[in-house]
Amino acid sequence: MKDFKIRCSAIGEIMTQPKTIKAREAGELSVTAMSYMQKWIKENFFDRKKIVETKQMRKGIDVEDLSIELYGEVVNRKDLQKNEDHFENDWCTGTPDLVIKDLIVDIKSSWDLFTFPLFDSGIKTKGYWWQLQGYMWLTGAKKAELAYCLTDTPDDIVEQELRYVDDENKDMVMQNMLFGDIESKHKVRVFAIERDDEAIEQIKEQVEKCRKYQKNLVNLFLK
Repeated sequence: MKDFKIRCSAIGEIMTQPKTIKAREAGELSVTAMSYMQKWIKENFFDRKKIVETKQMRKGIDVEDLSIELYGEVVNRKDLQKNEDHFENDWCTGTPDLVIKDLIVDIKSSWDLFTFPLFDSGIKTKGYWWQLQGYMWLTGAKKAELAYCLTDTPDDIVEQELRYVDDENKDMVMQNMLFGDIESKHKVRVFAIERDDEAIEQIKEQVEKCRKYQKNLVNLFLK
């Protein structure tokens, strides 16, 4: 069985800390990290893959190119192309959305206006901060941006949502899934992130802890 490597998008799960001081001082993994590792071991030992798909994830995949185009329009970066190169080192793997010279950009397509962080002063989801630290580590970049985009919901998802709505509310639902009446400058929110080499070292250390946990579980249950 291969040694564990963390996907950048999941770094936040293993970086959570145990709730008790005793566990933290002992260098133990948190419950969240252990749960993630148990799932990873099952997938890799038995060659299975747990599929998780939500309507929010579907939209994010379907509108990714449109969101990249919208981001480029608002920040005045033309002809952007989604990065297809996969990066990997001894501890981490990942495929950033955009690699622009020394800048990494991760695109998040908000589900609707009310999940779009228009007024946020910083990143509320710590996992995204860790994700971008991972991307900067893999690529050598010094800066990153987390860009939220408010892009129209694809027709098939809109139709699916309308099936469960009373007729008198359908116009309101559609209005909250289509945003052509909103100026582009109000549909992109960018958060700048600086590379943190100390945090990157912490990722490395945490992966090593996860590998020890992996070996212990395999020795106990899967011999």
